[in-house]
Amino acid sequence: MGIKKIVKAILLREKRSSEAYINYLRRLGVKIGDGCIIYDSTNIKIDTQAPFMLEIGKYVRMTSGVQILTHDYSLSVLSAVCGDVVGSVEKTVLGNNIFIGRNAIILKGVTIGNNVIIGAGSVVTRDIPPNCVAVGNPCRVIRRINGEPKHD
Repeated sequence: MGIKKIVKAILLREKRSSEAYINYLRRLGVKIGDGCIIYDSTNIKIDTQAPFMLEIGKYVRMTSGVQILTHDYSLSVLSAVCGDVVGSVEKTVLGNNIFIGRNAIILKGVTIGNNVIIGAGSVVTRDIPPNCVAVGNPCRVIRRINGEPKHD
């Protein structure tokens, strides 16, 4: 192993490569299928507070800045009102053959179907059906993969 690889392994540890980060997530309890790639493992945030609540299918590709959540503690604001810290954890599921564009955010409790493209900067707040392209904030389906426009 060259000196650069040794230094990188020491400094970046589990985020030194896509393969290392995926193996680390699997050890924590995240279910991740084969063929997944994280293009910029040093600049991606995957929620590991409840790793058993995240499933990522086969052949999922994530670009730089992607964030995937399984929890939300925004309700902790209620602690000032009623004295309790209220949090929420929900299963987040990504199907097979998904591309997630740069800086997309996938919130807790969302299921993304198979064969989906999530556009850069999208905020996925609800389920996305299979075989489509979805973009925006909030993320919405704009096109079916078969080429037909989405009909509402």
